Amino acid sequence: MSSDNSLANKHRPRLFGDIIGQDSAVSTMRGMITRGEFRSSSLLSGPPGVGKTTLARLLALYFNCSNLQMGEPCGTCGSCISLRPLMDGQADSPDVIELNAALHGGIDLIRKLESIVTLSPRFRYRVFIMDEAQQITAAAFGGALKILEDSPQKTKFIFCTTNPEKILPAIMDRCLRLKLFDIDRMLVAKYLYKIAKLENFNLPDDRLKAVCLAISTSTGGSVREAITLLDSVISYVVGSGGADKIDDVVQQKMLSEVVHSTPSVMVQRYISALFSNSKTQTFLVIKGVDNPEYFVRSILETFHQILYRWIDTKYLADDNKNWLLRDISFPDQLAGRNALSNTQIIETVLDDYCKALERIKSYMSDPLSILQATTLRVMRLLQGVQGPV
Repeated sequence: MSSDNSLANKHRPRLFGDIIGQDSAVSTMRGMITRGEFRSSSLLSGPPGVGKTTLARLLALYFNCSNLQMGEPCGTCGSCISLRPLMDGQADSPDVIELNAALHGGIDLIRKLESIVTLSPRFRYRVFIMDEAQQITAAAFGGALKILEDSPQKTKFIFCTTNPEKILPAIMDRCLRLKLFDIDRMLVAKYLYKIAKLENFNLPDDRLKAVCLAISTSTGGSVREAITLLDSVISYVVGSGGADKIDDVVQQKMLSEVVHSTPSVMVQRYISALFSNSKTQTFLVIKGVDNPEYFVRSILETFHQILYRWIDTKYLADDNKNWLLRDISFPDQLAGRNALSNTQIIETVLDDYCKALERIKSYMSDPLSILQATTLRVMRLLQGVQGPV
């Protein structure tokens, strides 16, 4: 059994009402439960850390409960009791089995499924949660399709993925699709504040709110990453002598060392360095990148917002993602170019990062070398580009 006592695990949602920022997906799931229609296969897609696996577990919990009370799991029936370890992130249950396709995405995964998919569930349904489903190989997807078509009525599949475009169309067509989104930073900040209070984290209220907002902004809508950072901040404060020792200087140091090393903040520093043509600063950021694939995805998302603002701020720019550009410096001393010229250059920039992402994901060579080479190409392209106003 896992001994994970992290805040992210301790405050994992146990009911639909605990989920924040995914009202559409939750409403659809509640409707399925009310109507008693558990689709044979469902697909949850969205960015990392926004609740895909948690919602999949909750869907299994609600449908397997034999005594729903006012639409909520009773918590006392055999199924609810057997699912407690899974809901706590500790272990599978007899009827709900999680498989990580990033670790077992090939034929071995299909063989494992074939060996257990026809077994009768202990309670109402046997549910397979396929995490990182985009990592299932093409050959394995063929086997998965056959299993989906031939599986018993009481066997259900829930696919979770950050890249739904990687899922075979033949499987997508058989799934109920639920899309999850980045969560508004104010919602995340309020959630962090609530957790901090529950943990008796006695930082003065104004400082605590500032820290929660800084964490929320820097993690870009990922609740899991935000809670993990809050956990680090609490440990930092305890290690610094307690909340009563936190003054302005210590708080700024804490934010700098704990919060400002997050991927989204690093992306903002990186893109600022791109526009200022600072090779030193861009390469310093690259040296600190732990997850090149996630880093490049975040770069692409940020350039999308830049492009939208150049094309049409009123209709295309997403106000909920203003934080992506908040700390990016667009120098005033840039050679003037019109919007059309800017968008043509950004088109090439996006293409370069898309190619870099594919190379990183296919393990063609060292990820940081790919990122460095792409950075040098992009810096040549961006010389003279005028930032959005």
